[in-house]
Amino acid sequence: MKDFRKWLVDVRGLNTESARVYASRVSSMMRSLPGDEVTEEVVKDYLDLPEYGPTRSAYRAFRDYLVAVEGTELPEYKASQRKRGAIGVPVTRVPDEVLDAIITLEKAGLSKREVRQCYWGHLIHLPEKNVYELPVFGQAHTWLQLPGDAVDVIRKYAQPKEGMEMCTPLIPANPGSTKPINWRWLKQTLAVRTRNRQMSAIS
Repeated sequence: MKDFRKWLVDVRGLNTESARVYASRVSSMMRSLPGDEVTEEVVKDYLDLPEYGPTRSAYRAFRDYLVAVEGTELPEYKASQRKRGAIGVPVTRVPDEVLDAIITLEKAGLSKREVRQCYWGHLIHLPEKNVYELPVFGQAHTWLQLPGDAVDVIRKYAQPKEGMEMCTPLIPANPGSTKPINWRWLKQTLAVRTRNRQMSAIS
């Protein structure tokens, strides 16, 4: 990335600090992408996430740098206005502890169907076991047992109002919202969070 930083300063006219930030963002992105091949799909899935908006300009500059200096070409990124404005995509960053809690619930069996159809009024708290029971939709007399600590973290984020428990999704698009979070956005975000946790554990 040293040569990329120098190119940004010499060719693009960025100051040294801006060049350092660009290089850092691109480096972090490349480490986070799944697989060995950088495809248009994985680039788009990563850069369409709201929290990586600032990385888009850095990636485009890096792509231009590779073409100009090394003659190689990365996939072009084109923002999808429809996708970025999709229903249920959070307007603010979801805290890492909430993402970690959702990962815990997924491991306990929470699926797309429950995320989209479950409301806080469906949950039954069993304090003696520190779990919450949740009906499995479409399967009579079948319940999921969800770890209490993880559910409590999500409750603090979801902020279901008293008397509105049957109107507030288990994982709302935004705190206090009556719309469930966008499943595709959530899966992409959880995948990035999982990779980042794995990299942190290795380092």
